[in-house]
Amino acid sequence: MAYTEKKVTIKELFESGKTRELSIKALRSRAEEGVLVFVETKGNINYYDESISIIRVLAARKCKRPGIRWKDISKAYTNSDFEKEKIVHLFNQGKTEADIIQQMTNHLNAILL
Repeated sequence: MAYTEKKVTIKELFESGKTRELSIKALRSRAEEGVLVFVETKGNINYYDESISIIRVLAARKCKRPGIRWKDISKAYTNSDFEKEKIVHLFNQGKTEADIIQQMTNHLNAILL
């Protein structure tokens, strides 16, 4: 499956249910923590990359456990070489969303340990 960028608002992302976040407030927190991938602002509305943000949130949720705070996961993303370009490259190589989530989870867990 080739990657195609789709821009969404936090509200649209939450309403899709794909991130499995329990509230829009929690999803906004993920955006503030740098887990969502920001694309642009138009007027006063922020847009995020739908596919990449979903993958990053789901991988982060798999890493969340006792003793690991969202702040720790955010820092792991900052220290990671798993940038948007790498995820796009994996999509374009034919990797599935599940494959990428698992690879990213393994990568983040290695940083968090």
